[in-house]
Amino acid sequence: LNFRQVATFEDGASIRRFLSKIPRLLACDYLYWAYTEWDEQAQRHFQSVDLDDSALCNDGRNKEDQNLGCDPEGSLSHGDVGCNKYSYATKDIQPGDELMCLYSAFSSGVEGANTLGLGWSADSYDD
Repeated sequence: LNFRQVATFEDGASIRRFLSKIPRLLACDYLYWAYTEWDEQAQRHFQSVDLDDSALCNDGRNKEDQNLGCDPEGSLSHGDVGCNKYSYATKDIQPGDELMCLYSAFSSGVEGANTLGLGWSADSYDD
């Protein structure tokens, strides 16, 4: 079963319409947790936010702290070429360990957000 629920937007106007329809505190959560990605096939940026408990990965900020990411060998064994569907353990994860990925592995940060017309600055958006 796939319980992942993700809201995805292709332009800034759609994001602003969505934010205007939800409670202000949820809109703040969106702005904090949304990430901008590059769609290689469409050759454009889009922005997503996870809307359920599947978003359990925090930013490790560097590869030494990362314990989730792309394992090319593991992804092939699951038919997931290039880790497009899943993240994999990059080292042993013990009970109680925090799950750490690298946001920069999938987020386009400020540059991507700006291509959607959001006008964010590096000071207001932590990539």
